[in-house]
Amino acid sequence: MKSISFLNLIFVSILSSCAPQTEESTVGRHNLEFTELARVWDEAVPLGNGMVGNLVWQKEGKLRFSLDRADLWDLRPMKNIDFDKWKFKDVYDYWTADKYDEVQNAFDGENAEHL
Repeated sequence: MKSISFLNLIFVSILSSCAPQTEESTVGRHNLEFTELARVWDEAVPLGNGMVGNLVWQKEGKLRFSLDRADLWDLRPMKNIDFDKWKFKDVYDYWTADKYDEVQNAFDGENAEHL
């Protein structure tokens, strides 16, 4: 039952985004505008929050989307990631301070540890 509700929510969100809008509301503060959907999955519009992601594209006149979750495929425990500590803002702060290599070393390095 939860999956049906979730799918309904996704479709309502997609349909509401297709409603006629003024030009001012279609071009947001980031000045992104898509006049048509991608035709292949690897050029699809990515949507997500870092944990849950979605790709939206069109194939053979049909709307396609791929829904995924970051921890769905790799279930190995990751001792070096403390999800209570690491939020997007933390990573962004390292990036703006030109210290992103420290984040990469913490998560991807051979001896990955907490910063």
